[in-house]
Amino acid sequence: MKTGVFKSKSKIIYADDFIVTAATKEIAEEAKEILRDFLQARGLELSEEKTVITHIDDGFDMLGWTFRKFKGKLIVKPSKKAVKALKASLSETILGRGKAWKQEVLIGVLNRLIRGWANYHQSVCASEAFAHIDYTLYELLWRWTKRRHPHKGRWWVSTNYWHRRGNRNWVFSTEGKVLQRTDSIPIIRHTKVRMDANPYFDTQYFTNRKFRHGMERLSGRFKQVWKNQKGCCYHCGLPMDIGDKREIFFKVPKSMGGKDEVRNMAYVHEHCQQILLERRAKA
Repeated sequence: MKTGVFKSKSKIIYADDFIVTAATKEIAEEAKEILRDFLQARGLELSEEKTVITHIDDGFDMLGWTFRKFKGKLIVKPSKKAVKALKASLSETILGRGKAWKQEVLIGVLNRLIRGWANYHQSVCASEAFAHIDYTLYELLWRWTKRRHPHKGRWWVSTNYWHRRGNRNWVFSTEGKVLQRTDSIPIIRHTKVRMDANPYFDTQYFTNRKFRHGMERLSGRFKQVWKNQKGCCYHCGLPMDIGDKREIFFKVPKSMGGKDEVRNMAYVHEHCQQILLERRAKA
């Protein structure tokens, strides 16, 4: 069961998704009625639309993942709904908002979308989904280039927008920007927490664990930024989790001449950055 309330200065966010497991369908139905009565006594209600009783062999979706057993083994992978949502976002970005953007601007926006989605799903069985997203990206980008150059042939379009990078052909890139391939992001399995670890006493263990997860999942300059900070928020100094909502903070703002380079970049909690902006607005 996963539930909680997270409070910030400006809003309250409720995390109310949970799973109940049972040995039989009858026990699951009984648990559902108990939960309904429990919530009703507290002024809440169980959503009939979102509440499903299903066998693990048939599977269920939760938090963007599909959980299902195949031949006795539990398989977790990105849900069809999550993949469909990303494809819709990519299509809207490429053929909608980005139809008149320069190639390097489009690559920058797409890389942020792709990395964020892939980082969330890279701990499950996502290889097939990643390959499908790459295929979808190619199809959308081909339509984007042909729309910009309707009178140019396939050879001209391909050689002007796709190039060779290292041992890879057909890389959508410019001199300074390269589109992230989703299937190049490694699948990193979740590491179980040590059985005897206590979050209240073994704080260093959990701090090291969070830092190690960031080092495993990040790459390039973002990994170096994480390493420089030892996985801690630049503003509050507390350890960050790779799953936390975070932003890149420029120590010297770009508007004041700051450069987009590692030594000027820092990871911060999204809510810490919001508090900083609110304080600056009041000053």
